[in-house]
Amino acid sequence: MITGADSGFGREFTKLFLQEMVKRNDGKILQLASTVSFMPVPKMAVYAATKAFVLSFTEAVQDEIEGTNVTMTALCPGASDTDFFNKANAEDTHVVQDTGLSDPAQVAKDGYEALMKGEKRVVSGLKNKLQTSLSNFVPDRWLAAGMSKLMGEKEQKKEDKSPPFFVLMFSLYWSLNKSIVAVWLMWPI
Repeated sequence: MITGADSGFGREFTKLFLQEMVKRNDGKILQLASTVSFMPVPKMAVYAATKAFVLSFTEAVQDEIEGTNVTMTALCPGASDTDFFNKANAEDTHVVQDTGLSDPAQVAKDGYEALMKGEKRVVSGLKNKLQTSLSNFVPDRWLAAGMSKLMGEKEQKKEDKSPPFFVLMFSLYWSLNKSIVAVWLMWPI
């Protein structure tokens, strides 16, 4: 299992192990992408861009190894209850305070199960599946605005009366016409 293709080391590490796996025609690689791979994320632009790279890199290599017994899976978790936000100095953001973070054990389980099945991509959690699916239909400027709000610090004195980004996305989903909804329901997740 290999993770971390968003760094130069991660790409080289993947290449090193992938070559050996292809030679013996057996192996599995798990790449850690993210739900932010699918959208612009102000205030965490570099992080989101590296995760978009991981997803793109993984999907490209998946095509290159097609026909072998080597599989590569992209795990796309959403915000998870780990030390990430503390290390990023973002523990006071709306995404941490208001959205309900994913359980890291469940994310790991989802990733492992998808890897063992040879799936190409797994988005962990229903909320995250909805968010990434809707990102196909929502203009990037709206996504950026919503993500900017989620990544903003929560004001301690004033209660925010606007709905969370997920509620806005879900409302937009329901307001779409039936043909788009039908397409979304048929879209593989």
